[in-house]
Amino acid sequence: CFLKALIANKCTKYISFLLDYYDGDTVSALAAYNAGMSNVNDWLGADKQLQISKIEFPETEDYVNKVLEAQRYYEKQLHKGE
Repeated sequence: CFLKALIANKCTKYISFLLDYYDGDTVSALAAYNAGMSNVNDWLGADKQLQISKIEFPETEDYVNKVLEAQRYYEKQLHKGE
């Protein structure tokens, strides 16, 4: 149980670092979490925003899409009934 909490804490800190590094760009942060920062830095366009269509690894593109879909679902659930 302690180990799971420790891992979750480290993952949360790393995602937070990635979001800061990529100026809040969720797509870039998620892609970097999955595929590594050097890959994302190679994929970034001139505007420094990663387009999902520019992700070169199918598994990373799938990961980013699934996380964003889950985010939309949980945000919808959170605001349900307001």
